Amino acid sequence: MPENQELIQRIKTILANKDITEGPVFGGLGFSINGKPFCGVREDMLFLLVGEERLYEILTHPLARPLEVNGTAVPGWVEIVPTGIKRDIDLAGWINTGVTALE
Repeated sequence: MPENQELIQRIKTILANKDITEGPVFGGLGFSINGKPFCGVREDMLFLLVGEERLYEILTHPLARPLEVNGTAVPGWVEIVPTGIKRDIDLAGWINTGVTALE
């Protein structure tokens, strides 16, 4: 299944004031700041960097689960199921979490 173009556009709108680049990552389309990936889209799901220190905290959220690539969890990364990103305010909050994890 190809990446959700509507979701990609919503992310670009939220990140309009940031200097981002796009490219393939984790089997989807990723977004980076200063060459460091922090979020992306794979099919209909958002994936994002949360960092090792916040991983278990974020995974207590019922809409978050570990990001897996080829059956292996990617350390410090989660994916958010589509119901968790339906509203722009929720999507923006998750993206902010990814941006913050870069700092």
